[in-house]
Amino acid sequence: MEFSFLLQPDGNTDLNPAVNCHPYKGSRKTFIQEAASKIQTLFQNEIEKRASLKEDADTWIFPLVQMGQLDVYHDSEITLKLIQTAPVGATLRLATGYFNLTFDYSQALLRDCQATCHLLTAHPTANGFFNAKGIARGIPAAYTRIEESFYDLCEKMNQQNRITLWEFIKPGWTYHAKGLWYTLPDQQKPSLTLIGSPNFGPEALKAPAYSIAKSTRFVRQRHTWQNYEL
Repeated sequence: MEFSFLLQPDGNTDLNPAVNCHPYKGSRKTFIQEAASKIQTLFQNEIEKRASLKEDADTWIFPLVQMGQLDVYHDSEITLKLIQTAPVGATLRLATGYFNLTFDYSQALLRDCQATCHLLTAHPTANGFFNAKGIARGIPAAYTRIEESFYDLCEKMNQQNRITLWEFIKPGWTYHAKGLWYTLPDQQKPSLTLIGSPNFGPEALKAPAYSIAKSTRFVRQRHTWQNYEL
């Protein structure tokens, strides 16, 4: 709320007086620095408040924030680290209706990640823009070209046996499901999932959360969700 404009009874808006720099009438650089500093301070304070986890808890929720306008990339940094450090024997399943991985995610999957990876996306006929009018009609083909380019890299780097691409196709249906499921080595069901709306592409603003569970009930529930999506 601190960086929001306040709606007045007469319909006008005023900048919160707690903000020292106007976002567009003042220095954009100064505003970004001030806002980013306060966001980072908020993160750090919350981390310190919750420094000790309850040992008897069976589920942990880690909120993430992406605010590209303020140079806050908490979500993409955590997701990138997760992909980079996934070990041999683990399984990563990523689903997105629009296949457009960032360069960092693509490189992490191809060069750093050691896990078995399954990537699910929409077949061109299941793309929400299929048969659209005008220039939008070419959007499914554009996503397919991006997908083909990634697959070509998989083959070039001999990763096609570790990384599998899947396409959802069902007559009359469009595909929009998104998610990430992480199964640890020697386990059959995922213990970590990403809650939110991840496309794994360049995104400026979002607030997803990672959910990590050791509870048998929650792990089984995640497995059900994963099978439903994939």
